[in-house]
Amino acid sequence: MPRTLRTRSGLCRRQVIQRARQAKGLTQGELGRQVGLSPASISKLENGRRPLDPALAPRLAAVLELQGAALHRLLGQAGTGHWRNWIWQSRCTPNEKLVLLALLDSSTQAADTDTLTERTGLLAGTVHTLADGLYRQGVLSRTIDAQTGTVSWRFAGPTEEIA
Repeated sequence: MPRTLRTRSGLCRRQVIQRARQAKGLTQGELGRQVGLSPASISKLENGRRPLDPALAPRLAAVLELQGAALHRLLGQAGTGHWRNWIWQSRCTPNEKLVLLALLDSSTQAADTDTLTERTGLLAGTVHTLADGLYRQGVLSRTIDAQTGTVSWRFAGPTEEIA
């Protein structure tokens, strides 16, 4: 099951990387090997002496199994291509990936269960269960229309960072 790393608003990207690495029990060398960097490069990332290459962010997020606020902080204002890479590299199930990609491909990165059912070809109950699981992991947020009871899903965190 992917990790959710709770962050306070002041936590910067380098701290997210360091804390997530430590939470997984990885050394800088082990993390470096998994993402294709030297231990020295990981150290520089964590100490703020090397900027985070946007192309590296999805690999780091996938290896560190980041979700929720930590994932948003790491991917920052990356475009949908970086999110798409994270989705494919993540340990999400194939059906969870279908749901996430369907949301990512919508113009607002939000959709109700019926729309996701139509876009993924999965059963409505399956979509709801998958989206609810991603909600509990901190990847998605949900809103429920008080009048209709319709459940809508969107990526957790500021949506303008995903667009």
